[in-house]
Amino acid sequence: MRRHAERIRNRLDAARARSVKLAIAHGCTFAAEPAGLFGWVDTGVDTDALSQRMLDEGYLIAPGALFHAVRAPSTLMRINFATTQEAAFWKVFARLRDAVK
Repeated sequence: MRRHAERIRNRLDAARARSVKLAIAHGCTFAAEPAGLFGWVDTGVDTDALSQRMLDEGYLIAPGALFHAVRAPSTLMRINFATTQEAAFWKVFARLRDAVK
């Protein structure tokens, strides 16, 4: 069990490192130090509009407004490091983010 947990932790660390590198390369900043399975990315655009466009392309992201008691526009989005470690995600993200601006 210990080896399994170690392998999972190592895979998550690698996924997080790839996601962080790609997010930064595509003009995002992190609202908090990336840790664990999820991270908060500042996209610079309204993530409600962005998340709908991403969903239309087959990607599910969580706009920051979902995490507030009073839903208000937000430039933050929560990403899952395991599902955002591929360059293809960030390529679509950048194209759609630029269209939202």
